[in-house]
Formats: sequence, structure tokens, C-alpha cells
Amino acid sequence: MFDLIIKGYNPSRVAFCPFCHKQKYRHCHRDVFRELQNVKTYLYNDGIQLISFFTAYPDYKLP
Repeated sequence: MFDLIIKGYNPSRVAFCPFCHKQKYRHCHRDVFRELQNVKTYLYNDGIQLISFFTAYPDYKLP
């Protein structure tokens, strides 16, 4: 999902969800995808630190 955000991908709300392919995007991952788009600048500039963090703590759950 982070890769698509950095590339600027924005799926249509009536298309099937590109992440799970089970439901329409608007009912599935749309809200999460929009929240993560807010941190796009951070991902682009400090993505290496983010990747190293999740590598060190693979079981970390976002609040």
C-alpha cells in the first residue's frame, strides 16, 4: 500500500478494492488509504527509517 501511495495511485471509489479484491474500494480500504496519504511526505523523505522500524518490530500494531 505504501508503494502505491508514493507513486500517487488513487483508485476509483466504485472499482473493486486493489488490495483485497473482495468489495468495492469505497467500502473496504478507502479510509485507511486516505489516512496513509496524509503521511506521504514522511514516507517519501524518511521511508528508510520507517522500513527499519517495522523490520525491528514486525508485530507492531498501529493504534
